[in-house]
Amino acid sequence: MRKILAIARFTLLEAARSRLSWLVLGTVLVLSLASLLVRELAITDSQRLQLAFLATALRATSALLTASFIISSLQREFNDKVPALVLALDVPRSHFVLGKAAGLSLTALLIAVACALPLALLAPAMAWWPWTVSLMLESWIIAAISLFCGFSLRSVSAGLLFTAGFYVLAKSLATIQLISHASLSAATISHRYMTGLLDTLALLLPRLDQFAQTSWLVDGVERAALGGLSLQALIFVALVTSATMFDLYRKNL
Repeated sequence: MRKILAIARFTLLEAARSRLSWLVLGTVLVLSLASLLVRELAITDSQRLQLAFLATALRATSALLTASFIISSLQREFNDKVPALVLALDVPRSHFVLGKAAGLSLTALLIAVACALPLALLAPAMAWWPWTVSLMLESWIIAAISLFCGFSLRSVSAGLLFTAGFYVLAKSLATIQLISHASLSAATISHRYMTGLLDTLALLLPRLDQFAQTSWLVDGVERAALGGLSLQALIFVALVTSATMFDLYRKNL
């Protein structure tokens, strides 16, 4: 446990010493100013439109910054042979993965909180905190998949493309699944196979369309199904972290 905490601590120190915090704050400030412009240009429901624009933009920003930082930092560490050096100090590979996962997950949660702070001035408090918690859970999922890509793909561009594809698919899979089941060509064999594939993916991937919904803030929803979202995040993160451990154990660093 002490080795895991040490690796997590140094991971957090790396994030703190980088320009990540300034990048997050600058991006949040720019989007907040852009939301003011959107409010001024709106003809009706200016505050609702500003809130919807800012919530959508900050959610995407949180995912993008989290994935970019994690994948690029892991790629830099592998180029500098840092994992090989750490593992040479009699550190089990599972402890190394868990330590990196803990540090990077906490970094992702801090990014999510920073992105959610401007919305506290616009949204009702009882709607803001469930949205913020669900955004933190979504960032935790993004951190886990980015960690897997950083260890497995060893390429910043490939890792970002994979993470972006996962994010888009997890957000739109429910809609695609609904269209597939309502299609008029349901009797064909190829359609049945495709529908079965979509149903299988729906069981494996988290329902990101249920996380951090803008309607919670705009309509002032006071309660959200955070229990179910937390369970989805916990199961998926555990599976992806286990896959990362397995991938690292089979590699010769």
